Amino acid sequence: MVSIVEIEKMKKHIADKTEPFYSEWQTLQSDRYASPSYTTSGHIEIGGSDGTRQQVSNDAMAAFYNALQWHVTGNVKYADCAARILSVYAEKMESATQQLYQYPARDLCYAAELLRLSDGSFYSGWEEVSYNQFLNKVRTILVPALRKERTNGMSSWSAGAIDGLLIAGVLLDDEAIYDEAIGYFKNESIPGSITGAITDSGQLNEMGRDMVHANLVLDDLCRMAHVAWVQGDDLFGYDNNRLLRSFDYWCQANLGYEDSMVYTPVGRWYYLSTHNNGNRLYPDGSIFECALHHYKEVKKLDGSQYYYLDRYAKVARPGRFYHTLFYVADPELSPVFKVVPQKPVQFKVTQGIGFMELSWSHPVLDDQSGYKVYRSSDGVNYNCVATVDHSTKNSYQDHSVIAGHVYYYKVILFNYAGESEASDVVGPLTASAGSEILPEEWAFEDVGQTGIGAGKYLNTQSSSFAVSGVGHDIGGTNDAHGFVYRKVKGDAIFTVRLVSTEEAFYKVGIIMRESLDGASKRVGITLGEVGYRLCRMCTRSSQGGGTSWVEGNDFTYAPVWFRLQREGDVFMAYQSRDGMNWFEIGRQSVSMASDYYVGMASSTASDTGEAYEAIFDHVTVENVLTVVDTPQNVQVDACNSTRAAISWTPVKGAIDYVLTRHDGKEYVAIQPIFQDSCLVPEQTYSYGIKSRGFGGYSDESAVVSVTMPKLGIPLSPAYIRAECNGEPEVVVRWAFTDEASSYVLQRAESIDGEFQTLLSDSVLSFVDTSVEENKTYYYRVMAVNRLGTSSYCESDIVEIFSIEKLEGVVIGTDGSWEDNVATMKQAAVDGLLDTYFDSSQKDGAYVGYDLGENNRAYVYELRFAPRNGMPQRMVGGVFQGANKMDFSDAETLYTVTFTPEEGKYTHIKLSSTGKKFRYLRYMSPKDGFCNVAEVQFYGRKMSLKEQTIDFPELGVVEEGIADFSPKATATSGLPVTYSSSKTDVATIVNGKIHVVGPGNTYIVAYQNGNEEWGEATPVKRRLRVTVKTAILEHRNSDELQVKSTIWYKADGTRIDKPLKGFYIQKQILSDGTVKTYKRIVGR
Repeated sequence: MVSIVEIEKMKKHIADKTEPFYSEWQTLQSDRYASPSYTTSGHIEIGGSDGTRQQVSNDAMAAFYNALQWHVTGNVKYADCAARILSVYAEKMESATQQLYQYPARDLCYAAELLRLSDGSFYSGWEEVSYNQFLNKVRTILVPALRKERTNGMSSWSAGAIDGLLIAGVLLDDEAIYDEAIGYFKNESIPGSITGAITDSGQLNEMGRDMVHANLVLDDLCRMAHVAWVQGDDLFGYDNNRLLRSFDYWCQANLGYEDSMVYTPVGRWYYLSTHNNGNRLYPDGSIFECALHHYKEVKKLDGSQYYYLDRYAKVARPGRFYHTLFYVADPELSPVFKVVPQKPVQFKVTQGIGFMELSWSHPVLDDQSGYKVYRSSDGVNYNCVATVDHSTKNSYQDHSVIAGHVYYYKVILFNYAGESEASDVVGPLTASAGSEILPEEWAFEDVGQTGIGAGKYLNTQSSSFAVSGVGHDIGGTNDAHGFVYRKVKGDAIFTVRLVSTEEAFYKVGIIMRESLDGASKRVGITLGEVGYRLCRMCTRSSQGGGTSWVEGNDFTYAPVWFRLQREGDVFMAYQSRDGMNWFEIGRQSVSMASDYYVGMASSTASDTGEAYEAIFDHVTVENVLTVVDTPQNVQVDACNSTRAAISWTPVKGAIDYVLTRHDGKEYVAIQPIFQDSCLVPEQTYSYGIKSRGFGGYSDESAVVSVTMPKLGIPLSPAYIRAECNGEPEVVVRWAFTDEASSYVLQRAESIDGEFQTLLSDSVLSFVDTSVEENKTYYYRVMAVNRLGTSSYCESDIVEIFSIEKLEGVVIGTDGSWEDNVATMKQAAVDGLLDTYFDSSQKDGAYVGYDLGENNRAYVYELRFAPRNGMPQRMVGGVFQGANKMDFSDAETLYTVTFTPEEGKYTHIKLSSTGKKFRYLRYMSPKDGFCNVAEVQFYGRKMSLKEQTIDFPELGVVEEGIADFSPKATATSGLPVTYSSSKTDVATIVNGKIHVVGPGNTYIVAYQNGNEEWGEATPVKRRLRVTVKTAILEHRNSDELQVKSTIWYKADGTRIDKPLKGFYIQKQILSDGTVKTYKRIVGR
């Protein structure tokens, strides 16, 4: 995490007592984990959810801090402490298998690496037997464990593993492990990689989960980039500074600019997380200073590229874990705040049920690193009721108020320089617990007859309600919960904001139910269960029936908006971050009475005990529907004699559009463009359009008309597809063609052979059964109408073959129920119908095959049999094919929609997707435990051709050389791509090497393969760029100032400063001119 260069900077800052570094150093030395008397008894297993992994990481932190102090002070007592800690683990550590072991594994490796000297040897006081024992356990225990976790589906957990693998490679001096980790950093199929975890815009996938886990990804990837930079590889610049874009994106959100950002949903993580671990200046991963130092002080990029990162680091400074001390080189370029924050403005306090909600405008200078809330009962004497440090949040909820009491409030902001002037005072305000007298149309019911609970109301925040209740569940066949409700009739939209932040409930949410009977039909949205964060749509479609669930955002936190909408018998569930941008969870059809109940619910998983009070505000029930605007700028144009294109301006809030053709034909369009086909030449057609929103339909637009032109000769069909699925027959399909009345299909046995007509008809497909095995056939088709014929479209070729059973390395969910060896995944592919897979994982367990690195297969048939006695557990299960190990690119081949028969194979014929797959699997439905006796795949396996890259040595070039080709070629003939390990030395521009400046870099050649060729092994060549020999032997003019100076050795290697001997000096002047001189230093 820190290099010799950074340690030398630290020494100078400390020696000079430069602030804030000197104070940080003193704080570090007083840290209990930095004490040279720190001891530990170690752990046999380093992972686990019982606190073990945190204890091991703390031990590693203590070793790291002591090793760092040894480097800075030279005092061996610190090195002795670090060595003692690591020796305990060298002796005691035996396994890394429990939850999140990748973090302590990573931390131990970083600590051990810091116990080296600059020549690579370890501290002499660490006994050779002990450090060799430690290194052996890193190689035999930690490295295999880290490899296993690299594909963890959570990008934050995956990133920690590949970071650990990288530093393990450095610690072990094992270039193969190091290169392996570098490969994972760049591999999109690895969830924690730079491209697997981060979009091109910089958005981290897990920002919809919560900000801290997303931040952990940044932390690990930046550590990797820093370690690689020290080794001579540039990961900071990978993919045009993708890492920097991600830092800036995360900092923008956590500085408080979420509402102005463009966020793309990731699965069901619909929006930027509202978890309270956002807006923190002390997140778990705090390597912002390292990133900023590199891009700002080392690479000297334009400030617009790290605008939010710079502002975030400044207000957070000095950073957590002493990172300002570690990484900042120039306190003038990366300063602390020296001026207190400006006075908070637009300070507001709003009553809630049982709390007061405070808010103020976001500081325009981003100069708030925390705040203090002051409260008074008389407007004169104030007490501080809250001090919130390391936060950019501009709101606070005071839950310590007493109903009936009067309060005044003011808020003060602070940063490193001190406290702001207090805001204007707001008050007096009277706290309220809400009234048990509900509005006339509202009432309370303890659904399930628990006899516990109540409802409250307060006319604030656009109508606020409190719902207290107990109850065993909102789910199953019979509900029990507290319920504040009102009766409605017909279609309705029910919207609330859930503001309860105390996580002590089981399920809370909103419901539309047919009656107040616990077993009645109902549709709802609930929040709760695991981590109080699962948002789901629940539906009971019959009296006393079971509950079906549709998953929403599984990391949902209050405050959150919910909406239920009924249109006839269709019920739609939505959730939102802000009450403006809505995301559909699901829609279900339920035949429910037109008179029914809507309301808010609270349950605790028990029909007895203490009730939970859930708070909702902004409660609205809309029966009078508000329509969206009428579409404008509608126009229609003829594409040809039988097709017309209609377009219009998008309507805000529209879900879709209804087009009415004035001969009675109607269409639904999602986007504001539509094409109407199969029209009659020379006839006139007229169109009107309505937009549909939550509130119904708009008025129809102005009617537009088009007269179709005369019939023309048809164009050739756009495509023809011929496919053999393992049977002695070929299915031929071709594209519909405008203006065609029929098609002529022909076949030949060679491309130059005689084509014979098989069909002349208006259909778009044909099954050719007159084929023979092991022969190849060519098919072509042309379009026909009364005016003539098109040309034949390009022919398609098909080979007649038989299908085979597809097998490979068995993959799937590890383990089984109660760890029974007989019921593990292998039992599902052993060919026996009386054995079965019984996973310990209830939902989403799977079993299948990896066909091999250079193998792919078309799948044409599935065969499967359920576990005897449990056939229903296969209903909803899916068969999938993929080309990524984590199935992130999975394509569903078949979904089991019926209960299969026991004791026999069910055979399913598939229509080919036209894709070949490496990975095949059956994945269990919810509550299925992957209970399956056998799964088999049949199809056609094909091997990818192997290819290699020929890449000549690059040698030495002089700066200023014109861009040149690296001249690498692949034996496949496919194009080769390149990357450069040090972009300040050379980059790749349009496939050529563009020299940037003196130094050494590696140019790597890639060829990723295609449907025919496998991926080639990348080849790297060293490129050395020397300083241009045309030296200018004159000084700069007196009128121009020197902005910066760069030194090089005679061979072109860049250095920080010269010592003694011959050097090249470059001076960058204030007008941008670069002057180069020969210098002899030290004489």
